[in-house]
Amino acid sequence: MLASGMRCATGAAMAAVIAVLAGCSTSGTPSALEEAALNYADPRDCPRVALIEESSILRKGEAPNYEYVVSISEVTRSCVINGGQISMDIGVAGRLVPGNAARAGNMTLPVTVTVSDSTGVVVSKSGRIAVAIAPGGPSNFTFVERGVVVPAGGSFVVSASINGQ
Repeated sequence: MLASGMRCATGAAMAAVIAVLAGCSTSGTPSALEEAALNYADPRDCPRVALIEESSILRKGEAPNYEYVVSISEVTRSCVINGGQISMDIGVAGRLVPGNAARAGNMTLPVTVTVSDSTGVVVSKSGRIAVAIAPGGPSNFTFVERGVVVPAGGSFVVSASINGQ
C-alpha cells in the first residue's frame, strides 16, 4: 500500500513539473518585467571597477593641521544591456573626515565618473554633491550618475575621482 501511495505522489509531482515546463515554452509576448530581467546584465558583463588612490583622496590644508580629508571608499555600477549598448548607473560612496583645523559648514564636492578603455577616456561625466563638515565626526556621502552608455563587448574600466582629479 505504501509503495502504491509513493508511486501516486511521484506521478503527481512529475505531472506538476511537466505542466510547469510546458508553460515555459509558450510563445506569448514577454511582459515588461520579463524583458527587463532579460536585459539586466550579469555583473561579469559589466565593465570592471578601479579605485585609483591618487584621484580618490583630497586633502585641504597642510599636515598635521588638515581642515579635512575626503576619500572615495567605493565605486560600483549596475548595467543593462540593450541593443548592443551597456547602460550603467555608477555609484560613488565616500567620507569627509574633519581635521584639526576644521570649521563647521558645508562644501560642494565635485565628483567625476569616467569610463576608459585601452585607447583612453570613452565617457566622462561630472557632478557636484553637498557634504557637511562637522568637527568631531565624519560625514558620509553618495553620488550616482545614471545612464552612462558605452558599446557592449568592449573592455572598459569604470573609475571615479574627486576635485576633478
